[in-house]
Amino acid sequence: MNWRTIEPALKPLGFDWKIGTALIGATASKEVFVSQLAIVYAVGSRQAGDSGSAEQKAQSLREKLQANYTPLTGFCIMLFCLISTPCVATIVMTKQETNSWGWALFQFFGLTALAYLITLIVYQLGSFIAG
Repeated sequence: MNWRTIEPALKPLGFDWKIGTALIGATASKEVFVSQLAIVYAVGSRQAGDSGSAEQKAQSLREKLQANYTPLTGFCIMLFCLISTPCVATIVMTKQETNSWGWALFQFFGLTALAYLITLIVYQLGSFIAG
């Protein structure tokens, strides 16, 4: 699969395919988002003779993210992750507690759509104000 195919749907939010792949991975668990970005940016790959500490690698990822994304994009990522669907375990528990896939799917798609809409408004408004 070419991951760049998801970029047109995410571009209005200020996201690119790299953020999109991290968001897909974060569906399993929100904590995976940063790890996914590190993988996409190949920060986690060690080369022969590379004895860099975890702190140096985190700094490297931080520098790459600052070079590629604006603070508005960073805020929109946090906003989207806050509102969007919870992790898969929560969806499964919703199904188990309500005894209905309907509520679980409503939670998954409804929260994701709400997150998309709110993030779209915030990013577009922020881009307009920033000029």
